[in-house]
Amino acid sequence: MMHLEVLQLGILQTMALYLTMINRLIISYLRLKNSCRQLLLNSLLLLLPLTLPAGGSTACHVTGGRQQE
Repeated sequence: MMHLEVLQLGILQTMALYLTMINRLIISYLRLKNSCRQLLLNSLLLLLPLTLPAGGSTACHVTGGRQQE
């Protein structure tokens, strides 16, 4: 039983760490000047198709909305 509690505590700590990192990223993003913010956003949007799994959404995005068989 104690092993399960330790595991749950580890998961909660990991989630808290991820939320803290996301929070810091959002705060840093909001502190950027407008032009830097737009540049960063455009860069992330360009990288987005690379992070998606291969399949319908990526194929649809790359082909400009036309689904290819």
